[in-house]
Amino acid sequence: MHREDGITPDPYQVTADFTEHSAEQLRADSVTPGGTLTETGDLPAEVVALANQVTAGASTAFDKADALRNYFTNPATGSTIHDRPGR
Repeated sequence: MHREDGITPDPYQVTADFTEHSAEQLRADSVTPGGTLTETGDLPAEVVALANQVTAGASTAFDKADALRNYFTNPATGSTIHDRPGR
């Protein structure tokens, strides 16, 4: 949002936690179905079908996300998406 009358905010502090969790910790976490993280919205049926196919062998939300990451970063699938900058 743009303001015509510029303001200077009071000083503030931002704190961030960049803890890296292990695959086991992420696998033990859960995702509540029905939230925006799991809704497919208006995606074409073929996209939903492909996602279901790619994640068919995965039992946890973490494993499903990892299967999708692997699919979209694997040159054998024809993907050109990289999961790490500079790769």
